[in-house]
Amino acid sequence: MKKHDQFLIDLLKESLSRTEYSKLEQKTYLESLMREFEPASLRTLITSLLSVDLENLQQVSGSITTENKDKG
Repeated sequence: MKKHDQFLIDLLKESLSRTEYSKLEQKTYLESLMREFEPASLRTLITSLLSVDLENLQQVSGSITTENKDKG
């Protein structure tokens, strides 16, 4: 396994730990992802999801900034 693949797995573990899933559910979920996806596909999935989240954050921060300028 490559370093960046291990990084993504660690990132998934960290993300799962921040959910309300039990430890067993977290482990099962991660194992099912690892079975279903090759590392390259998993990288593509995660980076796509992160891109969408970053776009949403940018839109939200832009609207908050605009609201603050309008009030000030």
